[in-house]
Amino acid sequence: MRHRKVGRKFGRTSAQRKSLFRNQTTALLKHGQIKTTLAKAKELRRFAEPVITLGRKHAWSKYEGLATELASALTGMESAFSSASEDAQKAYAIVVESNSKVVNRFPSGLGLLIKVSKSVEGVADQLAVLHRVRTAQMARQQAIGQATSMITESAIVEKLFGELGEQFVDRNGGYTRVVKAGNRDGDNAPMAYIALVNESVDSDTSLEDVEVSDAE
Repeated sequence: MRHRKVGRKFGRTSAQRKSLFRNQTTALLKHGQIKTTLAKAKELRRFAEPVITLGRKHAWSKYEGLATELASALTGMESAFSSASEDAQKAYAIVVESNSKVVNRFPSGLGLLIKVSKSVEGVADQLAVLHRVRTAQMARQQAIGQATSMITESAIVEKLFGELGEQFVDRNGGYTRVVKAGNRDGDNAPMAYIALVNESVDSDTSLEDVEVSDAE
């Protein structure tokens, strides 16, 4: 019996399995679909879908309102910081400059700005906004870190929290589907395509034949 033994082993060590599914998860998110054995395609869903959930839950559209609040708060703090200490003014300037440059992310320097703002009078309301933004920023950074542990290319991490996150933002699970693709020549192993649900999967011929080596 296999009580409390979840997942297929594929004759590999845990490190080898992790490497295999990191490569396949990256390829799936990069191409939208890959071809592998049926057993690996089914197992890959256990690794790929939680990663996509991270991208969906932390898609930038969920933070746009908070980003707007931050911009207003920084504007409202300008006069108070004009008479603050030199260090406080420098911390404020760093965040304002960073916020003007970043796209689809929060600015750097928020932690220091929160710290120095505690000694500046007249910014209590804006400080509450900074705390909320900093909490959201840390949660998103943690999610990106978790996704990075399962994705081998930084560009695909960006895609996950950008394009893919927005595509699945209103979908609560079920991001992939598996389509059987006959048997492999040689060992007759059952093959399959695993594809993101926004890809065309009406027939095998509609899927891009991106095959990931089973030796990975």
